[in-house]
Amino acid sequence: MPRPPLRALLVTALLLACSGTAAFAKPLFQTGPYLGHVNAKASPPVEFAATKKRVRKLDFGSLHVTCSDGRPGTVNLPGTPAKRSYKLRRGKFEFAVKAGADPTRAGTRLTGKLKGSKASGTVRIVLRYGGTAGADAVVCDTGRLKWSARPEEILVELP
Repeated sequence: MPRPPLRALLVTALLLACSGTAAFAKPLFQTGPYLGHVNAKASPPVEFAATKKRVRKLDFGSLHVTCSDGRPGTVNLPGTPAKRSYKLRRGKFEFAVKAGADPTRAGTRLTGKLKGSKASGTVRIVLRYGGTAGADAVVCDTGRLKWSARPEEILVELP
């Protein structure tokens, strides 16, 4: 009986090894609802739901700002949480927007990374109003804030 060529055995062994590894591979991150906070004054909450391909319903509490004219205030992410949906690429997502017809007047930048049972990232919101983008404009800036979240625990009471 003839022996199979060595190449055929190597290809078969490689295919078996790859298919077995994929079956036991750990997912990159946990899906489901997440809950956390922004590492800033008053620790506003962070909430979202992660699927295999998207971060949905992302919501931050009001972020505190101090404006260049000395007045304190709060700002939120643009839009409503129900419409916020960001595509995940290898567990990472980002969102950047310049608001309005004059992009020098406002902007938001959000980044995030999901790995295992942890999520983290940064958020920054800038708002300018009054006058032009020059010296007479009032600038309100959250600065670059870090945030973190973990999968939300669901408590079930047993009888």
